[in-house]
Amino acid sequence: MASEDGKKMIQLVSSDDQELELEVEACMKSDMIKFILDDCNTDNAIPPPNLRSKTLAKVIEYMKKHAGEEQVADEEELRAWDGEFMKVDTVILYFLSNASNYLGIKELLDLCAETVANLMRQR
Repeated sequence: MASEDGKKMIQLVSSDDQELELEVEACMKSDMIKFILDDCNTDNAIPPPNLRSKTLAKVIEYMKKHAGEEQVADEEELRAWDGEFMKVDTVILYFLSNASNYLGIKELLDLCAETVANLMRQR
């Protein structure tokens, strides 16, 4: 499947049957999705189990922003975006942490751990 600008798109299906699209370049942030694309050679929708659409949408938002991080000239801008992105309640933080661990997105998992540590320091 291709987007309007010709980039190849991947379908991800949440556990509550919501279909979300993501460019292949952004999918490479996830070790699990990268493995499926490289080794299984599939054009079918990928259903990461136990990921609800709200959590999967947040993960996709992160992967889209960080997919082109080589082109981001300002590292501070990306860190500021990460800080705003992680302003979520603890339940969503828990689900994001589990999703990033399952999908193999080390940078997002590290960001979740850093956020948890900061929350613990504030108490």
